[in-house]
Amino acid sequence: MFTADNWYHTPVYRREDLQLEDIINGPAIVVKKFGIIVVEPNWQARLTKQNHLVLQR
Repeated sequence: MFTADNWYHTPVYRREDLQLEDIINGPAIVVKKFGIIVVEPNWQARLTKQNHLVLQR
């Protein structure tokens, strides 16, 4: 992935494979049925008990 003028080795996750309370540290890409979510470096994505993917810096 290229972001902020740098290349990063970036893992790719399938949204439907994530488990509740999983935490993904950026950089990462989450692939959904109808789109993608990019988790930038220094950001974190967490899947809540309500099945929401919450991004935090």
